[in-house]
Amino acid sequence: MKNIIYKNWLLALFVGLTAFAFVSCDDSDEGAPPIIERVSLVPKDSTTESGFRGNTYVIFGQNLGTAQAVFFNGEQAPLNTTLVRNDNIIVRIGSNTPYVNASNKVTVVTKHGEASLN
Repeated sequence: MKNIIYKNWLLALFVGLTAFAFVSCDDSDEGAPPIIERVSLVPKDSTTESGFRGNTYVIFGQNLGTAQAVFFNGEQAPLNTTLVRNDNIIVRIGSNTPYVNASNKVTVVTKHGEASLN
């Protein structure tokens, strides 16, 4: 009799914990649009207003964690998602990025919108 009660108790505990796991997980896809605050060259920590091909930069901001693409002057930069955090993105300007007669903008596209900075 004790064995049956013990098994029923374990089964009830397992079912309860499983139900709790499914109920407590929030699978919503809510998020805020990204905000770019500043861009700096990786070896330095000073804000920059111009970039050079092949250099690596940090884009600082908010809500950047779901970044899908980064553009410099309209040209998509190679994006390594392991270097993307909610507050910054480390990215290199691609070798094909135009710099003459270009928009001089960095744009970050996330699941929840996009943001640009001159």
